[in-house]
Amino acid sequence: MLKLLTTAYLALFLAFSPVAANSSEDALVQALSTTSMARAAVVKVVSQDPSNDSSCSAVVISAGKALTAAHCLAIPDMALKYDDGRIFPVLVALPDVMGRDLATLFVPGLLGPTVLTTDRPIEQDELVYAVGYPYGFGNVLTIGQFQFRIHNPLEDKYYLLSTVMVGPGNSGGALYVVRDGIPYLVGIVVAYAGSPHLAVAVELP
Repeated sequence: MLKLLTTAYLALFLAFSPVAANSSEDALVQALSTTSMARAAVVKVVSQDPSNDSSCSAVVISAGKALTAAHCLAIPDMALKYDDGRIFPVLVALPDVMGRDLATLFVPGLLGPTVLTTDRPIEQDELVYAVGYPYGFGNVLTIGQFQFRIHNPLEDKYYLLSTVMVGPGNSGGALYVVRDGIPYLVGIVVAYAGSPHLAVAVELP
């Protein structure tokens, strides 16, 4: 699942906006060196009903707790599934109190690995990368740059737009930055904009 953020002004703006300036080679190498840590914290959200093939992504932030996109809560009998086949049923799912497209999942027995967050805001043109399960496949990592914060007038909320490529199923997945060799979670992917699909994310915290 991945929602399409559609507003005429946004489509027009994206059509004339530059996409990703060149990143430094050192920053790219540093990001790639940390992908195993970042990818390990991202899991697939599935239904325990075998007749339902819907899927999203989620990010484990602590023992027994993960974040995903709120619109992924439409998946019935939710569970988190690791690539090695382990499945952890979701006990409680709580939508974000601020009304953002964000939800917290409480999952007994879920231990991690987990990911760190940061209170330092993401910076213009900072290298970012997304991890998720586009089209139900994964665990896929894509790299781009943060462009700017966009305002959705329909919700009166701001989101992060980056040149990271995503697809349906990336919803609830991670948007990371790498600082001093450590991946930090800065956003949860909730939608895409333009074509090709550019990642739109809820900013954390």
